[in-house]
Amino acid sequence: MYTPGKLPFSNYFDTDSQLLSYIDQVANWIRMKLGDPLLNVELSDEQIYLSFIESILEFSGIINAYHAKSVLADFLGSPTGSLEGAENKFPVSSNLFLLNQTERYAEAADVGGTYKEYTGSIDLQPDVQDYDLTTLPGVNSSGSNLIIGEIFHYAPYIQYRFYSQASYVNYLMNEFGIRYFTPETAYYLLPVWEDIMRTQQYKLSHKLRRSNFSYLLMGTKLRLFPIPTVNSKLWLTYKIKEDVGPIRNIKDENGVSNLSNIPFGVIQYSKINSIGKQWIRRFALELSREQLGWHRSKFTTIPIPSAEVTLNGSELISRAREAQDKLREELKLILEDTTYQNLLQKKRDAANALNEDLANIPLPIFVG
Repeated sequence: MYTPGKLPFSNYFDTDSQLLSYIDQVANWIRMKLGDPLLNVELSDEQIYLSFIESILEFSGIINAYHAKSVLADFLGSPTGSLEGAENKFPVSSNLFLLNQTERYAEAADVGGTYKEYTGSIDLQPDVQDYDLTTLPGVNSSGSNLIIGEIFHYAPYIQYRFYSQASYVNYLMNEFGIRYFTPETAYYLLPVWEDIMRTQQYKLSHKLRRSNFSYLLMGTKLRLFPIPTVNSKLWLTYKIKEDVGPIRNIKDENGVSNLSNIPFGVIQYSKINSIGKQWIRRFALELSREQLGWHRSKFTTIPIPSAEVTLNGSELISRAREAQDKLREELKLILEDTTYQNLLQKKRDAANALNEDLANIPLPIFVG
């Protein structure tokens, strides 16, 4: 009879009441499948128990591998925790993996990303046109780790004036005793986005057409046009290459990064359905058959009175290994067919087939 705590890895199973109630029944089933009671099965109960436990571990490992194959993209970056509890659970899908893959493109287009962007300034001096940007905080003496973002060097924007009824025209006419009028009483209902676009157009137009402010960036050297005439500060944004490497801004230093640290533990036996339990029993039988073959292969024959018995150890080992490989491939084939990606494809194919069938149904003729 199975005694908790006597076998390797028993800490995974000794609290599972269903396993404790079934393990002796499985051991008796395996003995009978191997020939007991007609033939002596040279296996101890502990060896059969160990085969059963190893089968659960094997089943759990294969299931977790294919489950991770389906959901790894949704788990990347999440905490690993104690590596227990997330197995056999359906995760909420997210776009985090896609967003992480597109961050570099967003950073290159200056529309987002995770780079650390710094703001800094240089002191402008009268009649000095060229400036060295290596004086910015965090930039090395050669400037090789400097990435310039935006340089705020342009004339101030023109101030906009929105007319009201108190316009200067009315004030002037009132001074001359002429009855004033309100030209702003004619309103046009325009969408807000048009006002925003017009404002942006004014700002860009004045920046380009009325400003002679420009600059030339050569490595870490900055040349300003026109030449400054007063003491002032020039502000700019920049990045430092040390902050933009492939490993950066990791929210959790122990977060999931690949298949090896996704938080999947051993699947509890009582949570496995009949399909999985049947596979485990069959695999435990083949593991026990292999052990029996090793025992019997130590002796080719056993002498008995007036004859000798030939043992089939090598045959048992070969048959058991072949059956184990077949069981693994059988399970992997089912799991490959039922990954989330393949399930979506099957559902898509079913929907397309249904649409084709529905397309053959004649449409009703409307008679008015």
